[in-house]
Amino acid sequence: MLQRIGAISPGYQRILLILGCLIIFGVWLVRVPLIEVDETRYVESTREMFESHNFLIPHYNYTPRYAKPIFYYWVQSASIALFGQNEMAARLPSLVLGLLMVLLLHAFLLRLFNTWSRDHDQHWQLAGRGAAFLGAVSLAILPLFAPWTRLAVTDVTLTFLISMALLTMLLASIEPQHARRWYLLTALACGLAFLTKGPVGVIIPVIVWLVFHLRQRTFLQEIRRIPWITGLLLFLLIALPWYVATYFAQDGHGFLRHFFVAENGSRFARDISGRSVTLLDKGEDLFEFLLGTIAMIFPFNAFLAHELAAPLAGNTVLQREEVFGRVRRFAWIWMGVVFCIFVAAQTRGLNYVQSISAAVAIIFALHLFARFTRQPEDVLTRARKVGLVIERWMLLELGAAFIGSIIYVLENLHPNRREWEVPFPLHLATLLLALTALVAFGYFANLFIGWLQRSDARVIGGTVVAWAALMAVLLIGLAPMYFFSIFSPVAEAGSYLRTLPANEPVATYMTRSNAIDTENPEDLVYYARRKVQFHSIKDRDALENIIQTLAAQPSMLVVTDWLGLHTLEGRAQVKVLKRFDFFIVVRMTPRKDGKLSR
Repeated sequence: MLQRIGAISPGYQRILLILGCLIIFGVWLVRVPLIEVDETRYVESTREMFESHNFLIPHYNYTPRYAKPIFYYWVQSASIALFGQNEMAARLPSLVLGLLMVLLLHAFLLRLFNTWSRDHDQHWQLAGRGAAFLGAVSLAILPLFAPWTRLAVTDVTLTFLISMALLTMLLASIEPQHARRWYLLTALACGLAFLTKGPVGVIIPVIVWLVFHLRQRTFLQEIRRIPWITGLLLFLLIALPWYVATYFAQDGHGFLRHFFVAENGSRFARDISGRSVTLLDKGEDLFEFLLGTIAMIFPFNAFLAHELAAPLAGNTVLQREEVFGRVRRFAWIWMGVVFCIFVAAQTRGLNYVQSISAAVAIIFALHLFARFTRQPEDVLTRARKVGLVIERWMLLELGAAFIGSIIYVLENLHPNRREWEVPFPLHLATLLLALTALVAFGYFANLFIGWLQRSDARVIGGTVVAWAALMAVLLIGLAPMYFFSIFSPVAEAGSYLRTLPANEPVATYMTRSNAIDTENPEDLVYYARRKVQFHSIKDRDALENIIQTLAAQPSMLVVTDWLGLHTLEGRAQVKVLKRFDFFIVVRMTPRKDGKLSR
């Protein structure tokens, strides 16, 4: 299998990867409104940069936003300057950097396998090219990575920069004659990562490098290869100017306190949700985090488990090669360090460990190369038997769980499931259900036939093809349809607000929320192009704040729901301007007697 894939030239492999990524990553860039709080905050902050002509200090809802550094805003600004203020332009940087990430990994794997197999016959060279291609494919369809390439958030940008730093560190270790060049690229990547999300962009590469070289017992030797002065100057030249300029430009102490203490220190030291957390809660959270991380690298977690049980698939030739052992060890340390850092943190999410994606793909590529180039004299050791059992169990059990949950979601899509959603086109849901069931049937049939025939090529190849097809169905079909139904009412209400007088203040008063969080529908800020005061029934002073605002104005606009409407009608004179799914836009004015009920 690898030889047939490797017969495709590297140039054509890159073309295939680019086309595949454009299809999987890029289809919903325009079709879907902004879908979550983080996406809205980044896009709106960038839009306000253009409005204010202030490209130094990000503002969200017309107040300074010190939650994240500036680099991603600048990248997004460049895209918007080229393609206009729309969802496609805002999301394009994630697509481009996701594509570059896939091509970067492909180039690294090609370099690794080509350098080693240069002195071997064509069989090894073709197998290496095939493993490099499938390794890049695995990254492109990884659930931990692919969905975020379609969102206007920093995750893919940070993952690309951290992975670039780690890959260049690894290349410096396996190509010591070029160490200076690789370490300068590391400094460049770390500087941009620090400018993207702060200390985490440097902490992860440094700890991985430190643990790896201590494990290799090459720490002192490697330190002497690092161009310290040039590297530090390059890092500081990239990372430092914006922080210094921000400090002197506006509320420097406030910025430092909020970003470094609240956004970084507090997220690591305590749970920022504000809920009371017991020891049992912490244990449950950690267990869910572990299971979630394992699930988000399906189906490649099965091959990683096999590789953990039987290093390099029991290939005795490759086990004697130091370069493969070093790369394998580095990738496992990479995964372990990232996971442990966020296990130690009190605030965590699955997207936080996205930077392990390239390590997962590297281990998968090494496993494929070792598995398909084993020698006839290699015996089926106990470790390989255990690895095969684990692999089969994970492919069956987790595959059934994944596909079953997807079918369950599709079966429960109903046009009247939530009154505020745009009705689902049932014919499209039925088509997606049929495609998912077809992929599921083919996946399990291929697994059983492959195991009966003892065909590694059929099991692995069929798994990759089936998962790529399923990811395409999900990301191209189901996800856009689902998120459009949830978030289009917010976009429609915000676009309507843009047509109303700009001097009227706007507030929200939501008494309930849907599954995604319309309790504070922050998309309104972007689509209305104006400042919005967010209030919900959970805010004790919500009504008082709205009345106070109205007391100083002849009128104000409020976005509410039907229960909120009845509450507001008892406080002032209310006129319904427009009804949307779930949202109602009203104009509030004082009563005819000029009094406001508090």
